[in-house]
Amino acid sequence: RQQGFLKITAFASPNDLAHVRAVIDDLYSLEGREIGSQDNLLQRAPELRRSAVFQSCSAIAKQLLGRTTGYAFDQALYKEPLGRNGTPWHQDGAFHGPFANKTLSFWIPFHDVKAENGCLHFIPLGDKAALLPHRPFYPNDFRSLMTDHADPFQAVACPLSIGEVSVHGPLTLHMALANRMEFIRRTWTLTFTPWGQWGFLTPSRLFNRARTLEPISKWLCR
Repeated sequence: RQQGFLKITAFASPNDLAHVRAVIDDLYSLEGREIGSQDNLLQRAPELRRSAVFQSCSAIAKQLLGRTTGYAFDQALYKEPLGRNGTPWHQDGAFHGPFANKTLSFWIPFHDVKAENGCLHFIPLGDKAALLPHRPFYPNDFRSLMTDHADPFQAVACPLSIGEVSVHGPLTLHMALANRMEFIRRTWTLTFTPWGQWGFLTPSRLFNRARTLEPISKWLCR
């Protein structure tokens, strides 16, 4: 909540990650390609929802955003080796519209990632974090949003070893350099959000709501 991102170590076992990667690799094979992005994989491979990786992400998301939190979106991104294009600075909130302040994203690599093959770089949240103006990186492509208002001198690289993941919020600025190594950079992103009328009621919010209603309840009981 203070920095806007978090690195979790010892998150998943190599066997659990290997299982998930095998399922996603098969989805790429079915499309006859090895690189690029794929969206909403859980709809095409429901077994991913039963994986230990997904279950752990779901449990942490509920702890941070409340009991009504559930899966919203997922994407695999397999970056080409020796690539020239990275991912520009952006905030996930630019893609989420009215739910900009109610999401949490887990970035899960299937191997070690560092700056050379496209680990994420974050800019810690400031005191006045807000959704910045964005524009398409590629003309007429809403999936390529980027912002010109990031200060790269504040960037913090977040390399991850196998079994580690990063978590970030919707207002956290982040980017990734091109994959300069000779193998595909394989990652999976899971996004969660609270749903329904009682969404985003975390324990702290419930406590504050109860404190607000307490004087009213005393007045009604007179």
